[in-house]
Amino acid sequence: MDSAAVEINMNIRFGPQLPSYGRFASTEAIAKAAVEAEAMGFDSIYMQDHIERDIDNHLYHSTTGFTDKGQDAGDPHIFETLTTAGYLAGITSKVEIGIMVVLLPQRNPFVTAKQIATVDQLSKGRLLIGIGVGNESHKGELEILGVPYAERGKIAEDYIRAMKAIWTQPVSSYSGEYVSFRGGYFYPKPYTKPHPPLIIGGGYHLQSLVMKRIAELGDGWVPILTPSEVKEGLAKVKEQSSKIGRANSDFKVVAYEFTSIAPTHDEAERRYARGVGGQRLMQERKDTARIPVEEFRERSLVGSPDEIIERVEEYKEAGVTHVEMLFMCSTMEELLGQMKLFSREVVPSFH
Repeated sequence: MDSAAVEINMNIRFGPQLPSYGRFASTEAIAKAAVEAEAMGFDSIYMQDHIERDIDNHLYHSTTGFTDKGQDAGDPHIFETLTTAGYLAGITSKVEIGIMVVLLPQRNPFVTAKQIATVDQLSKGRLLIGIGVGNESHKGELEILGVPYAERGKIAEDYIRAMKAIWTQPVSSYSGEYVSFRGGYFYPKPYTKPHPPLIIGGGYHLQSLVMKRIAELGDGWVPILTPSEVKEGLAKVKEQSSKIGRANSDFKVVAYEFTSIAPTHDEAERRYARGVGGQRLMQERKDTARIPVEEFRERSLVGSPDEIIERVEEYKEAGVTHVEMLFMCSTMEELLGQMKLFSREVVPSFH
């Protein structure tokens, strides 16, 4: 093996995103979805991370759960992810617990490092941590929390380096632009050595700065891309890794997939259309610079089980190791139904 290259583990692992935010988010819903996911044979469970979530995101974002006519939209709940991950560590025993992604610039790096190490210990090494810097859609949230938006990438990179020092040094010291300290005793250290994998999000358009950040600081990548774009992005990461002589034999690629599965193609497409409809309203906001609605379809898993198996095969060929499914649904029952169908008809083809 080329010691400077990124090597890809080709085992596909699947996990649903839990209802930790959105229309039917509750402690009961989170617990039920997590326990059911493990019982169904999923490998992972996932959550999103926000401290503040505005009402438009709650009402219209495709990952939130769409509202049917007459259905109460509820309050814009979003449960704090690292404390929730500690809870999930106690009610599950096998599944990986993923956070895709922690918006690191808005968090205190000392407390965050402590939380991550604690959850990793509680879960016996089952924690998957995504790291994100935020995009235009998160600008308001970052500003509320006092983060200079233009500096968010540099802040996150500094915090990552500081947290690695906290996790790996017996007596920790670090000197950076945004955080510096000497002689700190930060314990416990993570269960996973040297630390839980840091899976960096971003690169909707394969931006060079993001690819460089992944190659230099990441143990994986969370793309929202087509299979061909994932393949292209991994080539860029490999090139950057080779330049700095960084080896990573267990590089993880977590495909972030809006998912609508049904027994028939037409039923899955109808649900997808309902789910993505609100996203068109979000795109009208000037502060929303995410993926255009027209591009969502090619970056999603939509169709019958056979169609989704075929699409996942393309992602596997591109180098994806994990698939996070954001099931498009409007009720808890619909979420569990899609999870059951996916676990029964799709997962066995890749295990």
